[in-house]
Amino acid sequence: MPLDIQGFLDRIGFDGPIDGSLGCLASLKTAFLQTVPFENIDIHIPRQIQLSPERAEAKIVGERRGGFCYECNGLLYDILFATGYDVKMCSAQMYKEKALSPPFEHMVLIVSLEGAEYLVDVGNGESVRQPLDINKQEVSWTPEGKNYRLGRFDDALALEVQEQPETAWQTRFTIDTTSRSREEFAERCVYQQTSEDSVFTTRPLATLALPDGRRTLRGNVYKEQRIGELDLETVLTEEAAYYDCLSKNFGLSFLDEDRKFWPKP
Repeated sequence: MPLDIQGFLDRIGFDGPIDGSLGCLASLKTAFLQTVPFENIDIHIPRQIQLSPERAEAKIVGERRGGFCYECNGLLYDILFATGYDVKMCSAQMYKEKALSPPFEHMVLIVSLEGAEYLVDVGNGESVRQPLDINKQEVSWTPEGKNYRLGRFDDALALEVQEQPETAWQTRFTIDTTSRSREEFAERCVYQQTSEDSVFTTRPLATLALPDGRRTLRGNVYKEQRIGELDLETVLTEEAAYYDCLSKNFGLSFLDEDRKFWPKP
């Protein structure tokens, strides 16, 4: 089936022309982050997450769901490529507990535009919100109260985060700028869904960027941040309230037969 570009634009609420500019790219990224949740719920239904362009589009556009990196960045790759952007999929390695994860742990996009290359990522939850020139160390602030920039880690390109003003910069993930295919991410995509060591198999998660903060449902704890400060935190102790929270705050609705993942307190 041909890619439904207009359906995608309607899904993210983007009504401007796609003109191939950096400004348009930034607006597409912002619109995506503020409408499509980063979520892992299929893993907990459970339902296999398929590494295919057709399934990612059907899920995010048709079913108005979210997804994790292979789905969200994969779909955005297809949209950008189809609308004339020079874009490639790249492997990234998360930095956790003073060690790098294996290659293909995370998928990011790099867009070549106006004589520069930009990191674009809509599949990493709370992370940088703007495209970043990979050859500069420009700092990008987010409403969660964090700063991001690109630097180096062991000679690799790396996204760095500063959790609080004046605190040390830390590596979030490293990037191999080689162009990759979807199929190369398949093994890690299976791992993320099935391994007890995967961060995605521990509990359901949904998080969505807001213009002035973020809302997150992790397990049965719902939080809202505003301009870097915790504005609301509540524990959902009733099943109906849990699914109502997913619908009201993330736009995620599920058939009765799929409502199997409520994490009882």
